[in-house]
Amino acid sequence: MSGFLKVVSSYLFGMVFNNPTWFVGLIIIFFIAAPLFLFIKKHKFLWLSALFISCIASILIKRPSVGDTIYHLENFSTLNIYISFFKLYFLSFLFFLSPYLLGMEICTFLNKYIDSVKQYIKPILFALCILYIAALFVYLKYDSNFVAYNLGHILIILMYLSFCILFEDKIQKIPALDKILNTLAEYSFGIFFCASIFHKPYYVSFFIRYF
Repeated sequence: MSGFLKVVSSYLFGMVFNNPTWFVGLIIIFFIAAPLFLFIKKHKFLWLSALFISCIASILIKRPSVGDTIYHLENFSTLNIYISFFKLYFLSFLFFLSPYLLGMEICTFLNKYIDSVKQYIKPILFALCILYIAALFVYLKYDSNFVAYNLGHILIILMYLSFCILFEDKIQKIPALDKILNTLAEYSFGIFFCASIFHKPYYVSFFIRYF
């Protein structure tokens, strides 16, 4: 690839300048599919079916990775690299679909039943912790079982959410802390991408060398 194409590809695929920018290609698919999600959500049977299938897929599909996409290539033509990354985006879309659909469902549920959830949040959090420990045990016992790993990630998302609900009222009573956390949440993606550059500074040196 020419120097120019390497720079362009670094932004599109994240392999040269900043690895986590591969996420941009994935999230575009979610933005495009958003109207479809909203349409399906209005039809209960379709919505529950999509939610169930996406959760099963996220547990049973091994997470696609940028590294695997590159390491398994035999033909390093520009076209083949681009096609391989587009495949990565769509496989990642299937893998990450359940957290987005679950997020939509949980937001709807919390809007209706937040008071009841807050009332039982401690036993809910305790149950999630037990399930997560069980998944972690299976993961360690059976040689890094990816099914237990995927299930554990879904459980830990729910644990984080439960933890936030548990302390939400207390945090809001401390205006300074509430403002700081809101600001961090607002800029969290930007912080993540910037931090990833400093975590792997050789991406910056690659970028500079292309000029």
